[in-house]
Amino acid sequence: MNRKRTMIFVLTACFLAAAAFPASAQEYEIIELGTLGGTSTRARVITEDGVVYGWSTLASGEKHAVRWDASGIVDLGAPPGFLSASPAAANDAGQVAINGEGDPQSFRGYLWDAGSWTPMGVLPGTSESTAADIDSGGRMVGTSFVLGGEYRAVIWDAGVLTDLGTLGSDSSARSINETGQIVGYSDIDLPDGGQSQRGFLWENGAMTVLDPPPDYRTSYAVDINELGQIVGSGTLFVPPYFTTHHALLWDNGTVIRLDSVPGYGRTSAADINNLGQVVGNAAGSISGGPYTAYLWQDGVAQRLNDLVSPDSVWDLTTAAAINDAGQILAHGRRYPDDPYVTAFLLQPPTACTHDSECIDGVFCDGVEVCVGGWCQNGADPCPGQGCNEGIGACVPLTCNGDGVCGTFEDCNSCPSDCISSQPPGCGDGICQPSSGEDCLSCEADCRGKLKGKASARYCCGGDVDCTDARCNREGWVCDDAPQAPFCCGDGSCDAGEDRCSCAIDCGDPPPTETDCGDGFDNDCDGATDGLDSECLCRSKGAPCTWDNHCCSGICKRNGMCR
Repeated sequence: MNRKRTMIFVLTACFLAAAAFPASAQEYEIIELGTLGGTSTRARVITEDGVVYGWSTLASGEKHAVRWDASGIVDLGAPPGFLSASPAAANDAGQVAINGEGDPQSFRGYLWDAGSWTPMGVLPGTSESTAADIDSGGRMVGTSFVLGGEYRAVIWDAGVLTDLGTLGSDSSARSINETGQIVGYSDIDLPDGGQSQRGFLWENGAMTVLDPPPDYRTSYAVDINELGQIVGSGTLFVPPYFTTHHALLWDNGTVIRLDSVPGYGRTSAADINNLGQVVGNAAGSISGGPYTAYLWQDGVAQRLNDLVSPDSVWDLTTAAAINDAGQILAHGRRYPDDPYVTAFLLQPPTACTHDSECIDGVFCDGVEVCVGGWCQNGADPCPGQGCNEGIGACVPLTCNGDGVCGTFEDCNSCPSDCISSQPPGCGDGICQPSSGEDCLSCEADCRGKLKGKASARYCCGGDVDCTDARCNREGWVCDDAPQAPFCCGDGSCDAGEDRCSCAIDCGDPPPTETDCGDGFDNDCDGATDGLDSECLCRSKGAPCTWDNHCCSGICKRNGMCR
């Protein structure tokens, strides 16, 4: 699990408190966790005392492990030799399982303890490993590569890394509880000679299969609580050619499919606490997207967006963890199309009898009040302004002049950041001969026919100009008129704007280069096609997102190259 606990009498008290909590009163407070100066954050771990671990980007773009606690955000940095780091789990003693990340094929698990980095190690003959979970004694579980490009589930205990074995070839450990039970998933050989994946439970030196329900093709286990309840997912074939994922719960030898959020056909589970509450995400279609975060409890799945104030401006798309106090880590975006993913702590309401019991000292919450026996935030203390919790005051929404149209900036309040009159470039959908574009230099924008009879050939921007009707039909636009200034942040993806220059209007770029031969910088990282490190094909067992990441052309469902 992502956070550990051992005192069962405390759990009983928590369970009774949760059982008395009326569902109609569940309005969670959304707390934005903040960054180290960059644009993105992810929260991965929450301990029983509410300390959160995750990562944040810096203004330079590097990704550091961070801790959020009562003092604010703390930069934990990255392991020696790595520029980026991502926490996977933590215990209540403050020990953190963190993965150092180098180039796309370089990973190493570490134990972080009071500023000291201890490598998790690797199995003989390899150089990469990843940590997934840690128990109260500092034992870590995860994955290490082995000779031949395969990988194995492992446990790291007192400086010794041990191979837990496999059900077939590849295997990966994802979670450990205080009794030493470990869950994960493994390839498995089928009777027909094929391969599939199955979740596993490892205990007392033996690995046993966690079968999915009938008709399911695969199963994966991702978390186990102190009661031995296990959550994960299974893959179901949907004729004629779709596969879809459903969240699964294994409890005392029985597997059940968790009921989906109404209107959402695809679910996955991320975490389960000792009260049996499960969080994860659901997709609106069997093939994926749009996504919403959910909480499953007492047999019912609810969208987290329905459990917060209807005045919230955030769209919660994924949930990562939940502790026994009911605090939830989630991620989301500001409506309608915020280009940046933000990490949040969702705080369940507090029981009360008087307003004075609700005062939490947080200025930006307003003057808290007791309503219907539950504490709720007061009115916005800074209507029409920004709220700075650090100084406990309202601040004007200023234009910082950094060239980026930020969350609180628009074309009226910050024209220097949000209005651009720069001419568009190749790929903006407009053929502009005055900028040197023609059907040869910018095939994406300028139409042309260069084969066949000579009399039928033409080249827009070359031997014919924008007055030729052939250059302005079937979606092609040829226009040499000077471009008027356009506004980034007006909700419209205008000519001259794209995902790289104005993601807030045109949508987020993909996380990685999606086509290594189209001549475009798909992921907007400044490197095009073969110049992007992601376009160097990866060997068997290397982490991947797309099929074209792998030299084999196949990225398996577990995120590893075949």
